[in-house]
Order: sequence, then C-alpha cells, then structure tokens
Amino acid sequence: MLSPEELDWLKVALNQTDDLLRGMADFREYPDLLNRQDAQIEGLLDQIVAGVRDARLINSKALARIEEAIDEARETTRQAAEEEARKTLEPEPPAPPTIYQPPTNQQQIYMANPTGMREAVLIADHDPVTLAEIERILTEEDYRVLSVRDAFEAISIYARLWAAIDLVVLDFNMPGMNGDLIFDEMQAINPKVAAVLTGGFTEPAKVNQMLGQGLKGFLPKPSEREKFVRQIGQVLAHRPPSGSVPKD
Repeated sequence: MLSPEELDWLKVALNQTDDLLRGMADFREYPDLLNRQDAQIEGLLDQIVAGVRDARLINSKALARIEEAIDEARETTRQAAEEEARKTLEPEPPAPPTIYQPPTNQQQIYMANPTGMREAVLIADHDPVTLAEIERILTEEDYRVLSVRDAFEAISIYARLWAAIDLVVLDFNMPGMNGDLIFDEMQAINPKVAAVLTGGFTEPAKVNQMLGQGLKGFLPKPSEREKFVRQIGQVLAHRPPSGSVPKD
C-alpha cells in the first residue's frame, strides 16, 4: 500500500493531468487555429474532444479513489500510533504460570484450576469429602491443585512433579502409609519439600517430631477456612522457590 505522502504526490499529478485535459478540451473553442470548414479536421477534433472527456471522467474517478485511499492510510497510521502508545503506557499482563506437562508415555495428571495465577498445591487426603472441600477452597483462592487419595500415588506424583509443586497438604491418616512416612519419602526426593500436615486424632509427639524434621505446620480437622487459607499463604511466603535444586 502507498504511504499518505505517496498518495498525496499521485493526487497532485492527477490534478495536473486534469488541467492538461481541460486545456485540450478548450482547444476546440479556438476556430482561428484551424480551418473549421475542413471536414476531416472537424471529425478529428470531435474524436479528440470525446477522448478527452472520457479521460477526464476516468481521471475524476481515480482522484475520488485516491482521496479515499489517503483517508484510509492516514486512519491506519493513526490507529497504529495509538496502539503503540497504548502498549508503551500499559505493559502486557503477566503470562499465566507454566503448567507441567508430563511425557506422553506417562499417565496424565488432572489439575484443578490449571490456569490459576497462584502456586501449585498437592493435596493428599483419604476422605473424598475433605479432599473435595480443600480443593474447592484452594481453587477459589486461585491456586492450582492436584488431588489424590492414595499414599503411593501421592509419592509417585511428587517424584515426577516435585519441581512444579510448591506445597503439599498431607493427611496424617492415609491408608497403607501414614503421613509421617509419606513425608519421609517426599523429603528423600526433595529435602526442602514444603508440607502442611492435617489430621483429626494425631499424636502430638509425632507431629512435633515431623516439625523438627522440617514440616511447615499442622492443621487439625476440622479447620476454619480463614485459618486454613492464612496458614497456607504463610507457608508459601517463606518456602524455597519451586523448582530450586535441593540442598543438603
């Protein structure tokens, strides 16, 4: 597409052409220049005048189209300048966090609220009602959530995704393996694992032992939503960055 400046130049050129064609049309009005009695010249002049009129009509339509093109080009330039200014004044919103995609030869893992803007949390709880309730609370807070009911599945998922998991919410009374043993396995994978323990009838001595090993907190069941969300936020605020290399 021609620029507005080039279109202006073309418009000037066509206007000059129009002046020339108008002069050629007026040429027929000067009888002193030619013998009007000569039939051959008369016919030739008639053809010239008709051709000039057709040329002026075409020229006039071209000028109208160029006027439209100039207006469109200037409007496009104006919009592009406004868009560029808007981008400069309004920075692009942050991209959503990267969601871990396991290899195609492994079983896909369901994540609730995968486009959430907050951290990824793994919930391991044997009770489906409690599991669903914690998942609902965290997704409403815009966390990304992985939920499991089996101890071995929790360990397997953490082994695969530990670098993408920011926090583990771990039920102590898991079938097949208690929470303290699951915590031990996760620490073997990542010594800096951030985990919060939940439970109803948990031995205080066992909880204290786990806290001494690096457990980030304990929430008895049932727990008020506000207290639960606040403790989750506090743990995440002081955790090592997700994906960091574990250090001894």
